[in-house]
Amino acid sequence: MEMVFCPACAADVHDGTAACPVCHAPRALPAPCAIRRNPFKLIALCLLWAIGFWLLSLFLLGEQAERQLGGQLLLASIGLSIALTVRGNLPGTQKPSHAP
Repeated sequence: MEMVFCPACAADVHDGTAACPVCHAPRALPAPCAIRRNPFKLIALCLLWAIGFWLLSLFLLGEQAERQLGGQLLLASIGLSIALTVRGNLPGTQKPSHAP
């Protein structure tokens, strides 16, 4: 085992101990590594959800809405999927939980 210095009293402490044997100060635990979401997966899922929202809105509103609002519905569905992807509300885009 490696020897490290106690931050409270500067005594030599074994790396595996939880507290300093001299001053009994607890050793700081290393910060857990943050789990990151894969940006490529998020972009792909965002595009798939945007297309799905757009097709669903065209199906529900009918042919007349497709002629008049097709582009606007596409922009709205892209905005909605981006917002829901960033927040992690869509399936496959959830933010990782930080378990202690």
